[in-house]
Amino acid sequence: MRISGKHIARRPWGGLFLFLWVLLSLCPRAAEAQTNWWTPVDGPYGGTTVWDLERLADGSILAATSNGVHRSLDGGSTWSAYSEGLTSFDVRDIQIDAAGTVRVATFGHGLFSRTDANAAWAPAGLAATYASSLLEPEPGVLLAGVNGYVYRSIDDGSTWSARSLEGYSVWVQSLAANDNYVFAATDLGIFRSADAGQTWEFASFGLQDYDVQSIETNELGHVFAGVQPAQGGCALYRSRGNGSLWTCVQPETDPLTVPMVKSGPEGTLFAGGFRNLYQSSDEGSTWLVRRASGSNVQSILFLGTHLLLGTHGQGVLRSQDGGATWQASSAGMQSAITAVRSLPDGRVVAGTSGGLFATSDLGASWDRIHPDLPLIQHITDVVVDGQGRLVAATNAGVWRHDADDGWSALGPPGMPAIRDLDIADDGTLLAGYFAGVWVHSGTSWTHAPITGPDLASRDVAAVHLTEGASLLAGASWDSWRRSPGEATWQLMSAGDVSWFDVQAFAEAEGRILAGTKFAGVLQSFDDGASWYPLGAGLGGSEDIRDIDFDTRGTPYIATYGSGVYQLNPWTNTWLPVLSGLNGHWRVTSVTHDSYGNAWIGTVDGGVFRHGAAGVGSEEHGELPSGLSLGAPWPNPSAGAFRIPVSLSQSGLVRMEVFDAMGRRVAWTEEVLPAGSTDVRMDPRIGSSGLYWVRISTEAGTATRAVTLLK
Repeated sequence: MRISGKHIARRPWGGLFLFLWVLLSLCPRAAEAQTNWWTPVDGPYGGTTVWDLERLADGSILAATSNGVHRSLDGGSTWSAYSEGLTSFDVRDIQIDAAGTVRVATFGHGLFSRTDANAAWAPAGLAATYASSLLEPEPGVLLAGVNGYVYRSIDDGSTWSARSLEGYSVWVQSLAANDNYVFAATDLGIFRSADAGQTWEFASFGLQDYDVQSIETNELGHVFAGVQPAQGGCALYRSRGNGSLWTCVQPETDPLTVPMVKSGPEGTLFAGGFRNLYQSSDEGSTWLVRRASGSNVQSILFLGTHLLLGTHGQGVLRSQDGGATWQASSAGMQSAITAVRSLPDGRVVAGTSGGLFATSDLGASWDRIHPDLPLIQHITDVVVDGQGRLVAATNAGVWRHDADDGWSALGPPGMPAIRDLDIADDGTLLAGYFAGVWVHSGTSWTHAPITGPDLASRDVAAVHLTEGASLLAGASWDSWRRSPGEATWQLMSAGDVSWFDVQAFAEAEGRILAGTKFAGVLQSFDDGASWYPLGAGLGGSEDIRDIDFDTRGTPYIATYGSGVYQLNPWTNTWLPVLSGLNGHWRVTSVTHDSYGNAWIGTVDGGVFRHGAAGVGSEEHGELPSGLSLGAPWPNPSAGAFRIPVSLSQSGLVRMEVFDAMGRRVAWTEEVLPAGSTDVRMDPRIGSSGLYWVRISTEAGTATRAVTLLK
């Protein structure tokens, strides 16, 4: 059996499939009530980037995060989702105007606003722009910094006009104002405006590096800028002449980058750096260094004697002693899940935009992998090597975890962003990236670039090493195969399918499935040499992100926008499995653990779990004392069937039948005597398939599987 980040080969298919399902009916399992197919789990929390923190007039706090807007009603101790109406969940800035209207800048879908705490966010202009900052320099004038321009509105955001920054196309990363000027921090330096954003001039003299991430003014009219230097130069500057000349006020402890500068109470200046928060009471001449997080400090909010920090990948931190010590304060702040995978030891891991978390109690609690030295990176995939070590694909290369030594960089050269991983029994590791595939044989990396007929490099989103030792690579427009022993890639095709853009592979006993963005699911029985469409029921635009087989060999697909589907093997139709998701249909990944539970990760709803046939977290095999079940007969059944129920004492018994989607199709209650009784059930079913009989008494609950034929 080979374990990879995309699949676990579990059961053969073909003629043995029905036989295996019949065998499952002989295996009793403990059960729990299943109202919906999917149930949200508690967490993980703390894997979110918090770009901005703002306090409203009613005392509530809003957090702009990489996973939408969150709100706290208790001073930042606990959080709840506050994103109704948003269509982009990467929220970069929050602005509250003089009238109390709250606006947010999103990275991809422009601006949104709301005036009522109980209402939903509504589009507020600049749709399809990558907005990162908002400012009201004077009443009635709004400015929005986007990728390219500063936009200006003089009618409360009803209309916007683009204002050029001296003809440059820039990424406006932060905006600030004093009584004299408005300042824009961009990736090409600092610009200032003396007419509330109507016209702009270059104001970067004295800067050594021009990638300016943050800007702030204080009560004295001085201006401070945080920079990301290219070669380890100065990261923090001050101007006492409204940007006419900048001087370095770098702390002695090199901050590497300063994504946040904030003027605090009594003129105190705060600067967020890499892992540290810097505090100055003399405008940057001297600094007090406070160790704050495992990554960049992005935002800060002052709450009397308390401080809240927004971090890059670690959520919110709280200090009650002026920044001397910090505690996690992200309860309820769901992380966007980038990958969810089951491990051989029974744990489930969830990758987020801020690292990797694991649960060993079916999602009741989550622990960050190696919290003392965490991997604060955007996770894209996770696999397990032959020594049981976690290997994570990130936006900055591949990392491997050792229980004693923590995380270490594994490669490839240059540590590029890795889209997908796969690993073979012999430890060979495949890593897909923007120009092909890297192969790690255990000691070194070998480059396997992919160039299409148009001479463009292929951005590989899915990699797979087949059981026949072929390499498969799914790219943006097409997909590729390299046969065993060959050095060149061959373009794969699937008959009349014009777009063979594979984003996920999975394999079980020689049957390979490929999930695409525009062509549904394809299958191959000859090691990827030829492909054919699999199953009806998909519209062709489901944007399939992941595939996994359950313990019975049924494939599931995770789609970005259409939820989860499973394949009905009798009708060869993909059926949506959406109950309980509550609209969280942007699913990034799907996996099944060793108990048969299904897990999915979503963008805006966290992790969801389905207990297979009602499998619970407390028991996985033993029947309750005083209750025993025989095997349903006949099985399979084309009509009514019977199930022997044995009770130690007489009592009320509830009998229920559920379909594979967790929907109850029949139930009855009656008082049964002590001893054994054959209970007859005749459910009305809509289609053939595997069903579950649940018997509940005061002694407990148990289930049996039965195959019913239409």
